[in-house]
Amino acid sequence: MRVFGVTLLLASLMLVSAGGCSKKTAGQVFDSKAFRFSIAFPKDWEMHSYDYRSTPVIAFRPKGKSPKAFRENVNVMVKNFTTRQDFDDCCKSILANFKRAGKSFRLVRAEDISIAGRPGRKMIHSHEGGGQLYKIVSYITFSRDMKVCYIVNCTARLSTFYTYAEQFEKIANTLKIKI
Repeated sequence: MRVFGVTLLLASLMLVSAGGCSKKTAGQVFDSKAFRFSIAFPKDWEMHSYDYRSTPVIAFRPKGKSPKAFRENVNVMVKNFTTRQDFDDCCKSILANFKRAGKSFRLVRAEDISIAGRPGRKMIHSHEGGGQLYKIVSYITFSRDMKVCYIVNCTARLSTFYTYAEQFEKIANTLKIKI
């Protein structure tokens, strides 16, 4: 599970934000049969997908000229398990991995929520990376059989987090799980 946490941290730092997106707003929809989920994102954003240590990551960011410069971002990670997972134990493991992977990690808040019509957890945390302070909102939920974990990570610099917080929540709330 340590690799999974490092994956979450690295993926959280990699991408997006700008314009709004909600269930009723025109935009783009990423729909994956392979990963069995869909999520909406603003029409002026671009999407990237990659595997990081066997964990699929789908990331969204505003279109821009500099691919290496940090931009506020949203990414979705899908982790498959061979056996049914205990939700609380998995969330504790994810949190422990964040603590190990991030410099100056601080859990700001964790609360149980409903996401994609399923029980979930919202964790707000901060850490330092590359000389910058970041704040991340992670939305965690599972497939009905508890064998697939979906994590939506929304990352912003600490100084811009509240500018993006509402938008991040709108995007996360468009997540639809198909299993």
